[in-house]
Amino acid sequence: MDIRPSLAAACAAALCLGACRKAPPAVPVPQGDVREAARHVADGGPFRASDFVAALSRLPELEKKDPALRQELVAALRRRAPDQAEALLSFFAGSRDDTCRARHVHMNLDAADFAGFYKATVMAEQRLAAACAPLAAGDARAALPLLDEALALDPRHAGAYLHRAVARDLAGDPVGAASDYEESIKTPQDLGPWPVEKCLCSPRLADRVRALAEAKRLGRRAKDQGVALFLKGEREEAARYLDEAIRQYPGDPESYQSRAALREAAGDLQGAVADYEAACRLSEKRASLPGLLLSLAQARRKAAQPAAPAKRARPGA
Repeated sequence: MDIRPSLAAACAAALCLGACRKAPPAVPVPQGDVREAARHVADGGPFRASDFVAALSRLPELEKKDPALRQELVAALRRRAPDQAEALLSFFAGSRDDTCRARHVHMNLDAADFAGFYKATVMAEQRLAAACAPLAAGDARAALPLLDEALALDPRHAGAYLHRAVARDLAGDPVGAASDYEESIKTPQDLGPWPVEKCLCSPRLADRVRALAEAKRLGRRAKDQGVALFLKGEREEAARYLDEAIRQYPGDPESYQSRAALREAAGDLQGAVADYEAACRLSEKRASLPGLLLSLAQARRKAAQPAAPAKRARPGA
């Protein structure tokens, strides 16, 4: 039985990959008014690491809504987690006017060990700060090792991905730059888009970030046009648009997946395998990876099969 998805389904999947990506799981604390969640911790409710960080993240709101409850909550945190409370209170105080850090905290409310997350984030931010001066001066070679260290410490740090995207762009690595830019703009659905330029360590880097955003827009437009033509059966024109999509924005796995489906349909199995491999490399952190690996395995099996012998013409035909 052939379990390979239909051509139309493959294209539809390529189009929906970005929109269908799942956000991190929600933190298991009471919902509703911010005071309800704060009271949950202050009154001695079941205390989990996720409750601790969720309560801390709500302190700025409580300052306006219920200052007395805020003080009660801080006292409860110091009493119930004396080894972590002071450092974490200081960390969250710095998030009050820092949109980038506040967003990063929100992205990690599901962290099993929030104290470990906090320490890793602080160290990652130190590496990022050290990379800023050489990066602003255009020295990608000096900045890249520091940014690699930052992401090894904190693999979800969007700011580090954003700055490494700029560094890779400076270093002449458009695939790496686009891939890191994609990571930097990921966000849970409840947060919505975030102003990435505000998280740059230097305004000198803004032009390169805007250029990456424009490349993404142009690449996505060309990919969508290519897929539409592919579904109409206009393969040659579709291939031209998909080639352009990859040239404009070579870090988007969806463009490679779409071109792989086109090449597979056209009988170019080696080309399809190469494109599926590229899509898999760029999708290591995406929910779409298992499906891409299946498509790659099927394309490899087909490519390994011996070609059918040509039919001999009948005498006198």
